[in-house]
Amino acid sequence: MKKLHFFIIIIVILWIAVVNAQQSTVSGVITKSATWNGTVYIDGDVTVAEDARLTIEPGTRVLFKPLTDKTGDGIDKTRSELIVYGILIVKGQIENKVHFTSSAAEPKMGDWYGIRLLNPKNMSIIDYAIIEFGYDGISAKKSNPLIRNSRIQLNYNSGIKAELKSEAKIIKNFISENGYAGVITSLGAKPVLTNNFITLNQIGVIALSLSQPNLGNLGTEQKANSGENVIFENIEYDLYNHTNLPILAENNSWGLNTDVNINERIYDGNDEPKYGAVDFTPVSGAATVELSGRILAQENGQTPVDSLNTLVPLPRDSFKTNTQQNTRPAISKTDTPVSESTSVSSEVALNSINTIPRKESTTVPEGSTTFSENSIPASSISSNESNRVNYDQIFLEYFIEQQKAQIIKKAAPQISTPQLGMGAKGRIIVRAIVGKDGKVESAAVIKGLNTYYDKISVEAAMKFRYKVGTIDGIPVRFYTNIFFEF
Repeated sequence: MKKLHFFIIIIVILWIAVVNAQQSTVSGVITKSATWNGTVYIDGDVTVAEDARLTIEPGTRVLFKPLTDKTGDGIDKTRSELIVYGILIVKGQIENKVHFTSSAAEPKMGDWYGIRLLNPKNMSIIDYAIIEFGYDGISAKKSNPLIRNSRIQLNYNSGIKAELKSEAKIIKNFISENGYAGVITSLGAKPVLTNNFITLNQIGVIALSLSQPNLGNLGTEQKANSGENVIFENIEYDLYNHTNLPILAENNSWGLNTDVNINERIYDGNDEPKYGAVDFTPVSGAATVELSGRILAQENGQTPVDSLNTLVPLPRDSFKTNTQQNTRPAISKTDTPVSESTSVSSEVALNSINTIPRKESTTVPEGSTTFSENSIPASSISSNESNRVNYDQIFLEYFIEQQKAQIIKKAAPQISTPQLGMGAKGRIIVRAIVGKDGKVESAAVIKGLNTYYDKISVEAAMKFRYKVGTIDGIPVRFYTNIFFEF
């Protein structure tokens, strides 16, 4: 018996050693090549020095402690950042993605800051990653990274920010539910966007201060780009040109593919003459959408965080949308939250919610996938990969056949102890998973006000009932966002 107990103790010790080997807490400066795998916890800024390279292996989870920065080296002294002056190689795989997220049990937008790429000479590559709950998911300043096959979602300000002459290549990503914009360009940036989904953000893409994003250029010159982005169902605008430069956005799908409807979703020189015009013709059909959706549909398996954030492919004919287009409002000048699926007012609710210098040359890291600046690569996903659909996944609500969650029953937060609300005013966003029976299975606050209002908002969300969502006639689970104004 003693031998058995001794054997069990040895096994436990070895198991703990293995677990600890796969988990580490990191902050500070990386001065030479390093590789991350397993689970990495971040509690302060991590800086990759100019001559260093950080490689992150498939399946790695990088978890940032919320609202914590014990080093204070970055631009935000209250949130941890991954700051890259050297090279970052994120080597995710279609079924084994690298996950950058908050370590909180109930994560919220803005828990950490984001990935900041600052190397003008060497290309960083982010492939098959999930980046969420940051402030700006990825910021490329004076650098030209390749960002592809990734999900960039639920970040407080933007999914991707390209600035100061950045010519980032942004390909086959799902950029959704970011608080202000899916993509922000500024300070002479000229990123190239190809075959991305950009949806459910306050604004899809916004161009500022002499930036000129290339969203599709069917010409034969050096900057040709096939476009094939799907930009739809963003709250205010799908594309906002706040510069005096023209923007090419040819061969994209905008949901309702008519010139009148697309014009309603784009703000440019046709609205204010001081701004440049957007060329969005020709318009592509929805055929590419289905394939692109399947690229990002694969998930590593459900985890507590993943369970709220699984994406799935679009059903056939998914862009026969029935969304009504409203008169254009003025663009928001402040950070604003995720797109609205539903808004419920409480007793204290205020309002219901019913010329750029030549760039420096960029070197592709040795051993990395090369990328031609003169062309955008075609899809490399096989037909077998594109046909794998798991109907037990959690679907984005716009991918169900109804195209938007249809509410059968609402509920308002019950304010039984007003003093606990401390007079707070603003919007709470609750993300809910709706089951195959139309009932809310779970709900969590992703942007809150205070403990009391957050709690009663979740309680109200759990009482909602929805029409059963279907894909190809099969009942499915889906997630939706519920908004409460206090």
